[in-house]
Amino acid sequence: MQKELYLFIIWQNGRFMEKQIIADLRKKFEIFRIFEVSWKEENFALNLARFYGKKLPKGCKKEKETGAGAFKVCLVYDNNPQYADGKKSFTRYEYWHLFQMIKEPKEAEKLYRRAYRETMAYDAKGKEKPWILAANNLAVALLRRDTFDVEILKPLIDLKRKVNMVDSFNDGISITKTEVNPETIVANQLAMYIRAYNFEDASILADKLPDTERFQMIKAFANCLGGYYDYRGAATVKEGEERKKVFKLVKESSPLNNIVMCMAMETDSYNKEAEKALAELPETPMTNYMKLVIYIREKKLYEWSYDNALDFDEACKKLEAIIKQDKKYYKTAMNDGEISKEFMEYYDQGDWKLY
Repeated sequence: MQKELYLFIIWQNGRFMEKQIIADLRKKFEIFRIFEVSWKEENFALNLARFYGKKLPKGCKKEKETGAGAFKVCLVYDNNPQYADGKKSFTRYEYWHLFQMIKEPKEAEKLYRRAYRETMAYDAKGKEKPWILAANNLAVALLRRDTFDVEILKPLIDLKRKVNMVDSFNDGISITKTEVNPETIVANQLAMYIRAYNFEDASILADKLPDTERFQMIKAFANCLGGYYDYRGAATVKEGEERKKVFKLVKESSPLNNIVMCMAMETDSYNKEAEKALAELPETPMTNYMKLVIYIREKKLYEWSYDNALDFDEACKKLEAIIKQDKKYYKTAMNDGEISKEFMEYYDQGDWKLY
């Protein structure tokens, strides 16, 4: 059975037995972290109510029992949990405190995933939505690991609505406000789609984000990967200007992206610009492979003939040197639309090694 994380609090009025309590915890649990926490006295009762939620009856004056001074928070693992009445769960406020305390990436991601699942159950059946904070924290944790799950944030996005909308519900007693399509959620889902190579949905979300400096790069990358950069194929002058802006932003974002965008235009002038920029970068399997693609374009090495036989041989030697540096570039070349099937068949035959 998977170990479970639990939280114990030693309130101010119980801290005279702090050492004994912690010693007892060590006998049964694996201590993960121990923190000392202080709340402002004027906010103590309110924080208690948030912490205990509906479990704390109104007017019980819990702070008199606990004391309003500094208290200890003990996070422990139960390595062999036994459940009599179902799995222990936390309130959102309890989870919020845990999020502040647990910083180790793997443990934090587990906690975010657990909070994501459990808080879904708080909503009415058929209207379940994940807690925004847990969902976004989990999404960010995955993106930092260079992985993705496009389903995590999807329930929080309404494609029919704009970003940063607010819905209000008045039940006659109080007004509940819910944010619709928070821009941070939309931006992180956009990043998920880019990682998943789903550029169509990425472009849809990019159009929803505001045109601010904060989002201009991720919008540009999404549109670029969706093919919205080639201003030569624009249907209108306005579209052409928008595409030029995307092209320029991505091209100027880094030396490597400058080369990628030049090569994406597939013209002699841009190929020469890319070749010049490549000469200024260190030699790596990637940069050498880019040079090979430009060489193949320049020499038009798509079908073998007696006229281009020597150039074919030279290109094969270049590819061989790259593959010796990094074997994955053989598969890259096999799947690259820039390199013809006939070229790879000639490379595999190996006759070029004789010359």
